[in-house]
Amino acid sequence: MGDSPLSKHQKETELVFNLLKMCREIPDLRDEVYCQLVKQVTSNKSQKPESASRGWRLLIIITAYIECSDVFKPYLVTFLQSTASDPKREFHGAAATCEMNLMKTFKYGGRKTPPSKEELNQLVQGRQTKRQVFVLPGGTRMLKVQTSSTGFDVIKEMCVDMDLTSENHYKEYGTVHLHGRTSMERQGFAFSLYFRRVLWLQGLRLDNELLVSVIYYQVLPDFMAGYLLATHGRSFGDAQFQNQIAELGALQYRARDEAILQANHSEVETLIPRGMLDKLRPQQWMMLIQDHFRSCHTLSPHQSRRKFLGTNCHQVALFWITFFEVKKCSHPSVSGDCVLAVNRTGIHFLSHATVQTLLSEPFVSIISTRLLISDKKRQFLDLKIGNVMMQKVTRMETTQAKEISNLIYKYVAIHSSAKQEGQGLAVVLRSQQEKQKM
Repeated sequence: MGDSPLSKHQKETELVFNLLKMCREIPDLRDEVYCQLVKQVTSNKSQKPESASRGWRLLIIITAYIECSDVFKPYLVTFLQSTASDPKREFHGAAATCEMNLMKTFKYGGRKTPPSKEELNQLVQGRQTKRQVFVLPGGTRMLKVQTSSTGFDVIKEMCVDMDLTSENHYKEYGTVHLHGRTSMERQGFAFSLYFRRVLWLQGLRLDNELLVSVIYYQVLPDFMAGYLLATHGRSFGDAQFQNQIAELGALQYRARDEAILQANHSEVETLIPRGMLDKLRPQQWMMLIQDHFRSCHTLSPHQSRRKFLGTNCHQVALFWITFFEVKKCSHPSVSGDCVLAVNRTGIHFLSHATVQTLLSEPFVSIISTRLLISDKKRQFLDLKIGNVMMQKVTRMETTQAKEISNLIYKYVAIHSSAKQEGQGLAVVLRSQQEKQKM
């Protein structure tokens, strides 16, 4: 706290880091640390001007990471609340921050990894918030995060910006980050935090510009890869369908804020999805796109993205699916490489060439999942499918095995909460965390 000088080789941040580590490793020490900190910030008579403020800074850090015992909890909460509720007290704001941190720590268990060197320096200096860049589909967004901020806090704030304010909406979005983020911060490595829609349960709204942008740029790669074409139910050679694809190509171009469509045949490849491109000659596609561009060139980029989504949503159910590449599948109806589509009805294996459905399994049939990693670091996902009397295992080789398993679990968890115990979904096990050597 500055009351006693540090030794020659000691650093304040190292002392805080070691204190956090000891509290993690020795639970019996936690209440004692809290007692000493409360004593430090109560009627502090130190001659050092920053003694009390340093005590509150450390208390802010500790409350974001460490729980106290249930016995000590009511006394600590009462102390913080009484201090925070009195604006005449010098550190009432710090007490309010401590109370907020402590409540989140009791709810979520506290932060699991220690702060990086850079963050710890900021915390010791009393800076409790930082600006964090989140990568959104189509762009980035800067948010202020605190020491005790959780992923749910970020999701909620982002959803509120998109005018999504219900708990059901919050469940459908998520943040994705690289594993070991804190250790990478210490080593100076770059990392990214992604925000995207994970589940597709609620209907799509088009009344918020940020929401439209996020959904548009998230589904656009799947559209261009041709994954979404199987949902329309018509032949790729159908002239009306080709005309609709050309309209979507024109809207894509205008969504880039381009005012003039150049008659460049190479541009067609960036506007027409795989699987449709070879159905007409490039000049034919360009003529169709130019015809539609004349009617949409007055639209703003936002209006174009909104119309792109609106056209698809009213015509076909395109955007309720998440797609994954699968290198091999053991099921005889599939065999070889394929595309796995996961939506609220179940999982669907699609032909990589035609994007037609080869096999579908509802969630009620999925008993468990298991992630396996071979000695050569190849990833496999086993799906145990069937019922209580009969089960079969379908094995997939894919680099996205963990993502597939997690997504299946999220859908199953939501579905099973509405089912009665004893039905198929109620016994699904989250075994994808069990990695086994093959």
